[in-house]
Amino acid sequence: MRVPRSTLPFLLLLAGVLGGCNVWQKTAEFAPPESRWPKGQSSPVAADASPPTIRTQYCYRTLATVDCFPEKQPGRSGYTGAYPGE
Repeated sequence: MRVPRSTLPFLLLLAGVLGGCNVWQKTAEFAPPESRWPKGQSSPVAADASPPTIRTQYCYRTLATVDCFPEKQPGRSGYTGAYPGE
């Protein structure tokens, strides 16, 4: 199948957006995969246990990266927001 040249930038942009992080996920992985459990034990987490929530991180922009902290840093500039949200 041949894709017209005019749609190629759109398809590349779409692939980049869809290939990114899941911004709707608000919970962390809460147990290692079964292949990483010790052989003689069952899972350390019950099968019906709810996953723990992700702790809020307060992020600040720097020259090259974004620094995130578990609590607000009132003396820092470049505040970009909180993850996963306030």
